Amino acid sequence: MAGAWLSTHLWEHYLFTGDQAFLRQQAYPVMRGAAAFLLSWLVKDPKTGYLVTNPSTSPENTVKIKGKEYELTLGSTMDMSIIRAIFTDVIKAAALLEMDQPFAERLKQVRAKLYPFHIGRNGQLQEWYGDWDNPSDKHRHISHLFGLYPGAQITPNATPLLAGAARETLRERGDVSTGWSMAWKVNWWARLKDGEHAYKILLDAFRYIDPASSKAEMSGGGTYPNLFDAHPPFQIDGNFGATAGITEMLLQSHDGVISLLPALPTEWQQGYIKGIKARGNFELDIYWANATLSRAKIKSNLGGHCRIWTSVPVKIVDQQGHNLLPTKNTDNKIQQPLFNWFGNQGKPPLVVSKKHKDPEVIKELAAIPMEQVNKASDTANHLVKGYYTDFETSRGGIYQVVPL
Repeated sequence: MAGAWLSTHLWEHYLFTGDQAFLRQQAYPVMRGAAAFLLSWLVKDPKTGYLVTNPSTSPENTVKIKGKEYELTLGSTMDMSIIRAIFTDVIKAAALLEMDQPFAERLKQVRAKLYPFHIGRNGQLQEWYGDWDNPSDKHRHISHLFGLYPGAQITPNATPLLAGAARETLRERGDVSTGWSMAWKVNWWARLKDGEHAYKILLDAFRYIDPASSKAEMSGGGTYPNLFDAHPPFQIDGNFGATAGITEMLLQSHDGVISLLPALPTEWQQGYIKGIKARGNFELDIYWANATLSRAKIKSNLGGHCRIWTSVPVKIVDQQGHNLLPTKNTDNKIQQPLFNWFGNQGKPPLVVSKKHKDPEVIKELAAIPMEQVNKASDTANHLVKGYYTDFETSRGGIYQVVPL
């Protein structure tokens, strides 16, 4: 699974740069190879008929079933999320490059048969093949949230029921953990657009740790005087993960929309970030005051359509000082601004436990087709409200985002 995960970063590199030569000559052969391996790895689950990995793990965690503990399972949520991600990346890349369509078509057919996401009896996103999650489990790894981050299969607006399940999983696991685990949690809460919770965990991660302390005292996260992540003796992924989380709090673009300050905590009353890159090769400077967007500058390195989200209504001003009229997004090219994660292929499949803690959700789900399942959400209060603005850009053009 590591090869498939790493291969998704090649597609991400393309999304940020738009470098088709890199995609064709270097990235696509590797991505295709990872997908081809997974095609041969998947097997049919005789119980459900879905395709699963077997054996399968959820990294470093174990599953407890009827008093017994197991290292291996089948069809873990992390496995299925990574497979769904790399298959989708290869499908999109093949379409963009206008090549390898028979292989892409096979991936589409197999992707439709992958074991779906499951929401368990406590409203959590299931980690395992079955509804075996223990709500008291505080394990540092929460690998089954791959689809929320770094993936893009789960978003608050497009898949609110899955986002609500991810939120419940995070609540069950708690905030305090090893430093690198807390860095992951900053990113997950940022993707859920909860800046206050992301900020709380970020503060917890800065808990002072004396280097002379015992290893046991260092196990709950924290930072050495030199700002290194205090997971004994030291783990750089805590530092890299924290900076990634701060970036996610200030800018997101994984869902085909450039979101400005999507998870800004109220404690960050004013500030700015300059030269931050969004997918589609857009470069942004963002300024805020009173914890609200005050202005932003967008440079379009490739040109094409741009869609932004802001918490306040805005207008777009070009280099000549002209106000641009908003346009509708009718451009389905992959890189501008980007396809939504599944493009026109629909949302990821989902099965909800009949023991879900909210019977009204089950009642509502039973009355609608599965493709509409994500509209029946018990997390409507967490839907992110704001303003979407679409406009056309030219290569090298610079555009000002001005609150009204």
